Parts: sequence; structure tokens; C-alpha cells
Amino acid sequence: MDDWLREMQLFRQELVHYKRGVSDEEFAEIILGNVVQTHRDVVSQFSRHYDPGYTTTTPSAAQVMNALRAE
Repeated sequence: MDDWLREMQLFRQELVHYKRGVSDEEFAEIILGNVVQTHRDVVSQFSRHYDPGYTTTTPSAAQVMNALRAE
């Protein structure tokens, strides 16, 4: 998982280089969308943040990556 997350971060940095940056919130969503089959517990932990009407901030990419690394 750690290698895959590093690779994703490199892709994100490449996009910034080409002026196609991805926001932190978008990056967190991308990561969660790619691990939904293998890390359901982590995805469900963060899924409520995307529910309509939920008032707290969305998770950062760092929070999502730390949760995945801890599992």
C-alpha cells in the first residue's frame, strides 16, 4: 500500500508540473475511490464526510493515506 500511495503522490506532482493540479480534497476522493474494494473499512470511515448536509470539512489526502497505512 505504501508503494502505491507514493506512486499516486508522484502522479499528483506530475499533474502540478503540467498545470493540472488536483486539490487535496479531490486527491483524497481519488484515493478512496481506488481502494473501495480492498479497504472497505477505511472507505466507510470517511464516506460520511461526503453525505449531503454533513457540515464538517472533508478529509485531507494525508488523513486518508495515514488511515490506509495504519490498516
